[in-house]
Amino acid sequence: MKMKAQTKWGWDHAIYLFLGGLGAATYVIGALAGYAGEAWLGISKVGIISGVIILAIGYVVLLVGLGRPMNAIHAMKCPGTSWISRGVIIVLLFVIFAGIHWLLTVFNAGGGLLPILGFIGIVMGFGVMLYTGFLLAANRPIAFWANPLLPIVFLASALYSGLLATLLLSSIFVPDAVEQMKFLAVHSTGLAVFLILAMALYIWGTHRTPEGRAAAEMLMSGQFSGMFWVGVFLMGLFVPLVLELINLYGMGGTAIGMHILAGILGLIGMLLLRQVILGCGVMARLQAARFEYVLPHI
Repeated sequence: MKMKAQTKWGWDHAIYLFLGGLGAATYVIGALAGYAGEAWLGISKVGIISGVIILAIGYVVLLVGLGRPMNAIHAMKCPGTSWISRGVIIVLLFVIFAGIHWLLTVFNAGGGLLPILGFIGIVMGFGVMLYTGFLLAANRPIAFWANPLLPIVFLASALYSGLLATLLLSSIFVPDAVEQMKFLAVHSTGLAVFLILAMALYIWGTHRTPEGRAAAEMLMSGQFSGMFWVGVFLMGLFVPLVLELINLYGMGGTAIGMHILAGILGLIGMLLLRQVILGCGVMARLQAARFEYVLPHI
């Protein structure tokens, strides 16, 4: 049976999946920081404001991918059967609630309404981070995507990206929040280790089918191996992990420049992670009754 990698989902889809997860995670981190007291106020504002802006950019990319903005309305018609419909609805609701939270945060208003909006936004934010993984996992003819660990990989990588982005931006806008950044750095290193393990289990779990094995080979030693080993593993995970560990335990303090460098490298690596997962979507051609599976197109 002839197998080939899908070509319908490319860089534009990788960028949308990346921005959606990054924006949601950065907002969630900022909203959670809002419950941690006065010392976390600067971090909270950085996360909430930047997260909503990133997510809004991602939603524009989604609308462009749909071809026409009105297609978003049609895409919401089948939430019972389509993860695209569910995703559009989840992202739209998140943008609305988080957008209100964003406005009140920018203008220092809202009072007792902020914790309520923050809770709703956190729930919706986790929905955004998870749905992108479920969207791909629902494509059963592509064994590399139809893996129950894919949503976990996407969730962990989104949270990892959000922590790196928050550290990067906090280093620029609230550099005095040293202890708070140390706390975030500890969690970013933990997530980096967890993500490496989750990705190893995810790749190992794809060997159950011929197309899954072909995709894993393409990732580990084939067409996408350079992007995976250098871009995702080395630049996106290993180097930021080493930089943050040096920052935490080797220098006696927090070096702002290392947060920034780790953030830039890590974010590039997590974008490349989406691209290699999409690019390695090997599918077996379905030949019964001359039917060929067509990927849903955002």
